[in-house]
Amino acid sequence: MKQLGEIKFIIVSLLLLLVCSCNNKENQDSVKSMNEPSRPMSELEYLVLEKGDTNAYSELEIAYLDYGHGEFFKFAKVMADKYDYTQAYFDVYFQTLKSTQRKGTTLSLDSCSIEERNLAIKYLKMAEKKGHHQAKDEIEELKKEGFIK
Repeated sequence: MKQLGEIKFIIVSLLLLLVCSCNNKENQDSVKSMNEPSRPMSELEYLVLEKGDTNAYSELEIAYLDYGHGEFFKFAKVMADKYDYTQAYFDVYFQTLKSTQRKGTTLSLDSCSIEERNLAIKYLKMAEKKGHHQAKDEIEELKKEGFIK
């Protein structure tokens, strides 16, 4: 008799575990990334591309941290070219960088084609000209590396 009670206890325990496990699966599907924007992506993309909204640009840039490097390029390029947004000039430079095998760095101009390097440096210089402080520092570093004369 004692064994029958233990078997029932084990069966009930397994059923409860199964039910709890299924409920956790539903909760996992609704987990959001910390980079997920408060507004729909389509709305942010529209505001950036069609209105030049700098707040939407910042929110979209954070959301794109969950995407592959370089996928934010088109938004940065539009904001720089169409709306003359200083941060976007630097972002075009950054989004143009490619993965590298160089020790101590993950992205660099050394893996870029000549055209990509020229584009990246052009936008970096424009960012510096517009007063972007990080662009100035980056240009100094690229001079040391021989990418800029």
